[in-house]
Amino acid sequence: MFKLFSINDANTLISTVDATLQEMQAAARDLAKLQATLADTAASTVQARNIATEMSFLASELQEQHQSLARMGVFISDLERGLVLFPSQLGAEVIHLSWQQGEAAITHYHGLLQRPGVVNERLPLPDEFLRRHAGAAQDGHLPQLDGSTAEKRLTTLVTEVTEVTEQAPSIGASA
Repeated sequence: MFKLFSINDANTLISTVDATLQEMQAAARDLAKLQATLADTAASTVQARNIATEMSFLASELQEQHQSLARMGVFISDLERGLVLFPSQLGAEVIHLSWQQGEAAITHYHGLLQRPGVVNERLPLPDEFLRRHAGAAQDGHLPQLDGSTAEKRLTTLVTEVTEVTEQAPSIGASA
């Protein structure tokens, strides 16, 4: 089962998510510096073992922070850019609300079905969606999907994508 966030619920988590992302980004930068230092360090030395131990610690910290976000229902799309996704729903379509560090609130989303050749396209949320979800805050959360409902929706989406992908070569060949 995974949670579908209302825009208000997702926006409420931004400060927590941002703090965790900043910690993760700092750990990733430190890890990269240590990797460079280790490359310039003689193997089988005390210094090399100390660097490797510190790298292992930082990697564990990154993994724990990543799992912490995942337990909240938040997915990291791009750690370096600070781009995170919150599962939600736009009409009948399951989407990911998209927030990037530096933004005051969520104003974009990623559709699960992208245009061919386009990866990670951030689309602006329709005004209707923003208005509807502003009212949803009074009612509480969007519904949670049980595993079978989510699986059925995802299976349908995968089937549609597969059909479009299979048709694409024949369309190009006839042109």
